[in-house]
Amino acid sequence: YQKKYLVSIKDPQAQRRHQTYDKVPVASVANLLDIQRKVRRELHTIRQPTLIAHAVDDETVPYGNLDYIRACIGSEVVETLTLNKSNHIITVDYDKEVVAKRVLKFFKKYS
Repeated sequence: YQKKYLVSIKDPQAQRRHQTYDKVPVASVANLLDIQRKVRRELHTIRQPTLIAHAVDDETVPYGNLDYIRACIGSEVVETLTLNKSNHIITVDYDKEVVAKRVLKFFKKYS
């Protein structure tokens, strides 16, 4: 195990509500790297309308990944949502309402 230092949420109230482990199993890191390689190879096969949401200040995943995914994905319809108030866990952080509204709008538009 490796000690976990970062809580990827800016909102202090959301941090208190969010349950997390204080350690990360090292084996899970290897699994994550493996699945990342697989997903990168398959991004071009995604043909469905896609919404990519990412926080500028994400301390876990670089914001540049949004452009990488948009460039590699196979869908002709790719919408993006840039969030300016949140960290990595955007569904519980300051921008959670923005995320929820945009996801709902996206599903209504493409379903």
